Amino acid sequence: MRRFALVAIDTVTGRGVAIARYEPAGEGVADIAVAVRPAWRRVGLATTLILLLAKAATERGIHTFSASYLAENRPVAALVKDAGGLGRQVIEQGIAEFSLALEEQAPATGPPGEPAGHGDQQAAGTRASACAGRRHQV
Repeated sequence: MRRFALVAIDTVTGRGVAIARYEPAGEGVADIAVAVRPAWRRVGLATTLILLLAKAATERGIHTFSASYLAENRPVAALVKDAGGLGRQVIEQGIAEFSLALEEQAPATGPPGEPAGHGDQQAAGTRASACAGRRHQV
């Protein structure tokens, strides 16, 4: 599988509120992009999607994420830091480019009767649900 994307859906409206995707950019390297609707920003949704995207990427042989963003965009810089920090960053003419080595995922073992990795997906789903719950309370 060359490309991979995750979409977050608002369970109340059924509308998409965020997307995170990667596209291979070389051997074991993928460019990533994330877009979140303004009303859903700053609740951890982008971070959760990037962490899930990283898990999927490592399972598919990707070991490094790379991306570009406006250097003055502090929320994106904070997102990069929250998602694992900066591996390597270059800022030139107002554009920040970074690459981040992904951690190798240990083989997941689920509780008896659950598929491997189910706990990770469940934890991520809980975090995404908590994000969604906070948004609805605002």
